[in-house]
Amino acid sequence: MTPKEFRRIRHQLGLSANQMGTALGLRGDPGRTVRRYEAGDIEISGPVQTAMLAIQQGFRPPWYPQTKEEMD
Repeated sequence: MTPKEFRRIRHQLGLSANQMGTALGLRGDPGRTVRRYEAGDIEISGPVQTAMLAIQQGFRPPWYPQTKEEMD
């Protein structure tokens, strides 16, 4: 998955970088990590790519917030 594809999927889902990072289960500063993926600063790992595609297809992990307010 390229950084451009990653960003396109995030925008398609209507999520901010922080919301996407939270949905992917990223720790620390999830928004910063997502921004670094999208800039091509760090490689998008296989597990993150798989999770991203699963979320795109409608899968929601147990920690996936149910409302936008929960994601902020």
